[in-house]
Amino acid sequence: MKLENILISNAEKGHPRYLDTRIIDFGLSTVLLEGFYSKSKVGTVAFMPPEVLLLREHNQKMDVWALGIILCTMLTGHIPFVSLRSIEQTV
Repeated sequence: MKLENILISNAEKGHPRYLDTRIIDFGLSTVLLEGFYSKSKVGTVAFMPPEVLLLREHNQKMDVWALGIILCTMLTGHIPFVSLRSIEQTV
């Protein structure tokens, strides 16, 4: 999950406070049943929890981490834990 995969629109013109929110693009998603783990490393690095980056087992709790990164980015305007060095390496 990443910020670019959340769509927000004003669904009803008569209700300016009502927002229609959708999560899109589940292309790389997998279903993990309770008690099962994965070691796959897919997705956007800035939204990955440390377990995924270290190739350790992880479960659906990684979505909670990604949601935290999304909320922090929306509140501050900056993606946390991204260094200038990592930005220079992607350019």
